[in-house]
Amino acid sequence: MDLDGPHGVVAAPDGSAWYVSLAHGTPHGKVWKHDARTGELLGQVVLGSFPASMALSADGSFLYVVNFDLHGDPVPSSVSIVYTGSMTEVARPTTCVMPHGSRIDAATGRQYSACMHSDQLVEIDPARFAVSRRFSVAPGKEGPLPIDDVGAHAMHSAGATVCSPTWAQPGKGPRAGRFVYVPCNRAARILEVDLASGAVSRRFETGRTPYNLDVTPDGRLLVATLKGAQAVEVIDLDAGRTLATMPTSRPVTHGVTITPDGRWALVTNEAVGRTRGTVDAIDLVELRRVASVEVGLQAGGIDLLPP
Repeated sequence: MDLDGPHGVVAAPDGSAWYVSLAHGTPHGKVWKHDARTGELLGQVVLGSFPASMALSADGSFLYVVNFDLHGDPVPSSVSIVYTGSMTEVARPTTCVMPHGSRIDAATGRQYSACMHSDQLVEIDPARFAVSRRFSVAPGKEGPLPIDDVGAHAMHSAGATVCSPTWAQPGKGPRAGRFVYVPCNRAARILEVDLASGAVSRRFETGRTPYNLDVTPDGRLLVATLKGAQAVEVIDLDAGRTLATMPTSRPVTHGVTITPDGRWALVTNEAVGRTRGTVDAIDLVELRRVASVEVGLQAGGIDLLPP
């Protein structure tokens, strides 16, 4: 049995440490904190079922970890908020069923995640460590939701038309604090949610199974991994159109992070079985894959250590 299963990884803003979520806990998972220079284990904390995607506050003091609950009953799960100084869980607000894709808006400090089986986008207020807003991303039902709607009634049925969101990416540059981008994994599109109105302001049709997202620091380009299509798609948010779709080096394309200069997208590919995963380098100016390196099995989360 696979009991550890490292899933997400995130680097401290000052480059002093990095954190990894060990998702397949029995019954609970953990997050480990490592020294970025030596790799030494500095601390750990037990969280909920299957902690997965993670995000750090701007000062690195608080870590937001979604408890994905992949193997549990289809019931509302949560986001664990961890004080990184002592690796102590300080809050665990309930969000909805199967949360994934933890990201923080640089303009407001608010944390966003999406729930795959509730078709929701959920916002957490860092001042209260509590859910502050909810939005439905279900096809034909998009818009604000009551704050107490944990999505328990919204489980997907066979043949139903659903979004099945897998990520929540706040806008950057002039779009920070204004929009969040949500990939509909089962509907092959990405939604732009207007935070002021709660409405979907734009829809971008994509290749199959969009999964993880990142945005260039200037807010112009949106990069999406297409998990089932073995590809990466680059969307120009100013023009509202796809610029390129590029094949990746191996199947099960997963994570993506963009360098601070906005030039490169680094993409992980899990691969299948005993085949090692890879990290691909995508040139966002020339719009092509320029390099690839083999890493370990089932390469998933990815982040950059500050210089």
